[in-house]
Amino acid sequence: PTLLEQESAVIGLASLESGAVAGVTRGRRAHLFYFHFAYGVVDLGLLAETETRGGAIIRTRGDMVLAGWHDGARGGLARHDGFREVGTGQEDFRPPIAPTTPIATPAHEGITALAYDRTRGTAYGLTCCGRLVSLKDGAARVQTVAAVESAAPVLAALPDGRLLGAGAEGRLWSWQPGARRVTRLDAWAPCQSGKRYVAGVQCLLPTARGPVYGGTSTDGYLFAWDPASGRMTNLGKPDRQSGLR
Repeated sequence: PTLLEQESAVIGLASLESGAVAGVTRGRRAHLFYFHFAYGVVDLGLLAETETRGGAIIRTRGDMVLAGWHDGARGGLARHDGFREVGTGQEDFRPPIAPTTPIATPAHEGITALAYDRTRGTAYGLTCCGRLVSLKDGAARVQTVAAVESAAPVLAALPDGRLLGAGAEGRLWSWQPGARRVTRLDAWAPCQSGKRYVAGVQCLLPTARGPVYGGTSTDGYLFAWDPASGRMTNLGKPDRQSGLR
């Protein structure tokens, strides 16, 4: 196997149109892989030869994926089209693996979170240094669109075109395409009394016509935020003291 024990921790998954699942690993090195029901896990190659601590992956168009990774500061971004590997009607044997294309990031900054706006055909990412960057379909280099102070490693594209993220102490922020800066919202992730400092948001899940669901780290609260009204609802703890990812 090429996904060795010390470099096989899965940090992100994306479902493809073909029914396969693509993913990114972390550890001593970072790999891009996919799982297909006909022949299991296939290693698509290395994303990074160095220690990797985190990252993200999203599907953009068809079976195209965008994967990012970081070591806490530096890292990278890469695009891979899985059309040649999966969904080709050749499940009896493994077709050739398509190359993975690196995408330049500012100063080789690592990527902590990714989101995709299908209406605009644009992917967005957060870097370790707090840049909000954009990448249009087919582009070879990202563009910096805003700066985010103390950004949590979460990002979600809302149906109305805005991006949603979180900052220090669980406060949500939004960004409208074309704006020069993010907007800090009067919406805070729930936490126990006196524990605002550990109310970091770990995940955000938008819905087509309803609220955005999220979870926090140390306290492990589940919450729902309504993009229309701005109302934050505490949905409680699924487990007594476990972070939600």
